[in-house]
Amino acid sequence: MILDPDNYGFNPGTGPNGVGCHYDGKYVFMPSDDGGNFGAAGGGSIANALSRDLFVGFSVMPAAGQSLSISGIDTGFQYSFGGEGRTLLLHLRYRLGEGDWHDLPVSGYEILPGFSTTNDVSIPLSQESALQDISVPVEFRFYLYSAQEDARYHPVSMYRSEGAELMLRGSVETVGVPGVPSGLRGVIQNGQIMLAWNPLAGVDRYRLRWGSSAFNLGNVVDDLSQASLVMSDPAITAFFYTVEGVNSFGAGVASELCRVGLTANRAPVLIGIGAKSVAPGQTITFQIAATDEDGDALQYAAEGPQTPDR
Repeated sequence: MILDPDNYGFNPGTGPNGVGCHYDGKYVFMPSDDGGNFGAAGGGSIANALSRDLFVGFSVMPAAGQSLSISGIDTGFQYSFGGEGRTLLLHLRYRLGEGDWHDLPVSGYEILPGFSTTNDVSIPLSQESALQDISVPVEFRFYLYSAQEDARYHPVSMYRSEGAELMLRGSVETVGVPGVPSGLRGVIQNGQIMLAWNPLAGVDRYRLRWGSSAFNLGNVVDDLSQASLVMSDPAITAFFYTVEGVNSFGAGVASELCRVGLTANRAPVLIGIGAKSVAPGQTITFQIAATDEDGDALQYAAEGPQTPDR
């Protein structure tokens, strides 16, 4: 997108020419073409803003098994332009997945210029039927533009007078089985196996399955209310674990296998050197090598008979 968040914003007195300069707040952006002009020759318009991609945006992805209904957006903008009459206008667009764009002009709202002027806005969306009971990603874009020809050189900040700079209001409902848990991991510490995974949305409980092989997960720990578990290590061997989320719709797909435990140390294997012969009184030289399936560092030593065979 053309809006450039990195080309402006200085602390007071640290302007590019060493003289005083104002500070432009958080999330600073401005067009990177035409001297940062939010306007256009003959007067800016939403059509011009769309053609130049003058937007900042964000996306929302409902969790698996969850339905999202969006009721509104709260945000605000600060425009550092010091001149009169250089207000900016706001236009909202959204789309579901890769579908068509929906246009929502934010009527009656202007971003007034001023170094310390905040322009809060609350955009109601509960009447947008397309934004109710959704289970696909939603992308939002704020298009900002000036109806004037010249609105150059000064950036806009996403900034509210209080609270977070951007708030999405709505509700979530569980409509299916949970998604696949991720991040299952475990360690052995003080004779216990400590397991944890990333929490899932829309779960009533977790179910952990484990066994001595990846094909034998006959042990079950059910009714786990949090995304972690500490259990005694039943033996110094390897064990395999999976976890799944459960709610009123059933159990979701299990996580990837996680292997936790210790295995017995395996001896290194010496690579054969073959038959060797040497004449009496002569020296024989050869190299030896070995492999270790556990990846342990190897040391080499040789020991011969006390009295050589003759």
